[in-house]
This record gives sequence, structure tokens and C-alpha cells, in this order.
Amino acid sequence: MLADPIYAGFFFHEEKRYELDKKLKRIISEEDFWIIQEMLGKKGRPRPQKRDGLYNHFMTCAHCGGHTSPDFKFQIICSECKSKFSYLNKEECPKCQTKISKMINPVYLQYTYYYCIDSKKRKTNCPESSIEQKVIDSHMADHFSSNLAISNPLSDWCIKHISEIKDKDLNDIRMIAESRNRAIKDTERKLTNLLDLRLDRSDLTSEEKAMYDAKERKLSTELKLLKAESKNDSSHERITEIDKSFDLMTEVIDTIKTGTLEEKKNVFYTFRSNLKFSGKKVDVLHTKWVSKFIEVLNSAKELNRAFEPRKTLADKEKTEVFASVIPTLLRR
Repeated sequence: MLADPIYAGFFFHEEKRYELDKKLKRIISEEDFWIIQEMLGKKGRPRPQKRDGLYNHFMTCAHCGGHTSPDFKFQIICSECKSKFSYLNKEECPKCQTKISKMINPVYLQYTYYYCIDSKKRKTNCPESSIEQKVIDSHMADHFSSNLAISNPLSDWCIKHISEIKDKDLNDIRMIAESRNRAIKDTERKLTNLLDLRLDRSDLTSEEKAMYDAKERKLSTELKLLKAESKNDSSHERITEIDKSFDLMTEVIDTIKTGTLEEKKNVFYTFRSNLKFSGKKVDVLHTKWVSKFIEVLNSAKELNRAFEPRKTLADKEKTEVFASVIPTLLRR
């Protein structure tokens, strides 16, 4: 039973991994499952050899600006001689030779430290050289719980009003796109006319040829810029991304506490979260719209202490508490 990953939300069939439905509550986290496998030794399921950290993808050192790398430590305190040693690839205590499988209530320890690395991925001598993952986990749980955890009714309300903004924005986007397309066709027509005009003239002087070349370069540059703007216009996709972000806010606490490594990464990628650590403190930097939402949400909480994320009724717009903060939320 302890070696069965189904309780952590996944299973293997013919060596291929499959995930259970995200809506099903996990009994344990995946990280806890792999810790148990390490404890079981040969009786457990072997962990994939490649270990990946979470915070090294998003965190830099506030002191030296260096990137970070995880250092995984798996240790055990021998029940007989009390010595501490790494138990990976070992079957017995190196000091007293007691078999790990024969130890009575040995103490298993797991640590993950993040330390600064230079451009060649070597550990630096930075005074802020390392921070334990448990410290970061605690900071992240507090940060997301205080700033980005919202109820389902509030998420629905936000998406509803973002949709209203989206309808207006889509009209604006459509008008801009139509205007840009007209400009592209007009510029292409001018280029064609310029070429036809040039071909009709066989007696061009050197000054006239230079003039035609300059006009062609100018129109070609304009056309290139217009097409680049059209290609890079992602306003509609950005609003859709924000909709998904509001959905994620309703489950962000559970994800940060018990989610898989990939689910946690998705939280940081979605909210564009960048971390900076200094000593035992971690600062979280978000993209502009997320920072603005945090500011607005905290303003609403200050306006009415009973608002979010405490108990809420299904129809939020009809509750007195929510009604009191609607002007603040809509305006900002």
C-alpha cells in the first residue's frame, strides 16, 4: 500500500505514468510519496534519477543577482549508534554496520537547500549563499494565502466583469486590426504603383533612380512594421490568460501546499512570480496586472474586514459585505 502512488494522484501502467483527475483530493503529496519510497528502500518504488527543484526556476539572490541551484540531502539517524549519514545507495550504517532494514524507528531527514551559482553553474562565495526550501515554502504559503487566494464566487464575479471589459476591448481590437489591414493594403498598393511607374520610365537619371530607391525603402519599412504589429497583437489571448488566472486563484493554497512540482511551477508561471532571497527573507515580484489586483484586493479588505477570503454566499452581489466593496473593485 505504501508503494502505491495512486494515493498521491498518479499510477504507472507498462512503465508509463498516468495522472488522476485533478478534482480528486490527494491523500498525500507526490513529494511525500517519494520520501516514503526512499524510506522503504528496496521494497519501495525507485524514484526517477533526475531530481528537479522548484524555486531555482524563479529565484535569484538579492545580494549578488546570481541564479540558484537546489542541493538535495537525504539522511538518516541510526537507531543504534545515533550517527547521521546519507542513506541513498546504502543498506547499513557506515559506523556500526546495523542494517537499515533492521533499525527500530530510525529518524529520516530530508533537506533541500538553494544556493547561489555563477554563470558556469558553480557555487559562489556570496554571503547570502543558501536558503532552505522549508523557509521558502513558508513564505510562499503566507504570500499566496494573504494576497491571491480568493473564493469561487469572487473569481466568477471577476471573470464576469473582465468579460464585459473584454467585449469592449475586442471591439477596439477589431477596429485597430481593420485599420491596420487597410494600411497594409494601401502600402502594398503604393509599392506596386511605384514599381509600375519605374518600369514605365526607361530614361531615368541617376538622381531619379535614387529618389525611387528611397521611396521604395521607406514603403518597404512601413509595410514590414505594420505586418510585425499585426503578428504581435496578442490582446485577446492576454485577456483569456487573465480569465484562467482568476480560476487558478481559487485553488492556489491547495496547489502550493500539496500540488505536484509541475502544478506549483504553473502557479509561478501564471502569475509571473519572480523571487529574490536575502538571508531568511523572500520577496515575491509579480507582473503589473497581478500586482495591481493584489493592491485592489487588499484595499477592499481594509474597507470591510469581513470581505474575502472568509465565508461567502453563492450570490456575492446580493450580500451586504460584498456590496460595500464593489465600487472599489470596479473602479480600480
